[in-house]
Amino acid sequence: MTERKGKPGWVPRIYVEVTPEDYQRYSDLIPHGARAKILSPLIASFLDLVEQNPEFALGAVLSGKLTAKHVIERGLKHGPHGPKAKSD
Repeated sequence: MTERKGKPGWVPRIYVEVTPEDYQRYSDLIPHGARAKILSPLIASFLDLVEQNPEFALGAVLSGKLTAKHVIERGLKHGPHGPKAKSD
């Protein structure tokens, strides 16, 4: 738990606007008790990318060239350690 000056036990929150359709999908697909457990690691891993290469990470997401779906599909295709090296 993060402590904020003068507010012990304060828990930071992020509020974002989404379309009504995305909110409905979110409500229908992600159980209420699992939402923070799922979204927090996504945010943390994205922030790691931004720290490593801000222009690439932000540009790729804003242009639609990098999505969680792309990352997961690539992982399923290539396994957890990326593409296999070709053997000689």
